[in-house]
Amino acid sequence: MLTGHGCFQAKLHRFDRAEFPHCLSCGDNIDDAEHEFFKCGRWARNIADLEAAVDQVVSPETIIPIYITQQGKLGSGGKVRYSYPGDQRRKGTAEEIEREV
Repeated sequence: MLTGHGCFQAKLHRFDRAEFPHCLSCGDNIDDAEHEFFKCGRWARNIADLEAAVDQVVSPETIIPIYITQQGKLGSGGKVRYSYPGDQRRKGTAEEIEREV
């Protein structure tokens, strides 16, 4: 998703699959990957929790270095716990999610 690929309103709109490019959660003008992960108020709590865990600001420029260098601070047992915007029900390690499927 960090490459911009995904079901974001802006992309769907560009391919005539959505009427408008705006964010359905907060109404921002453009719903793209950067908006979804770093700007949308829907995910502000998740970003704040991540910033507290790694003690630095999370941005498009810092997310990959944070992921590479701070995995021990993310989740239990050094496993990164995650959820993604498309499905709030799926939370947990990759192994836990794989077992659900």
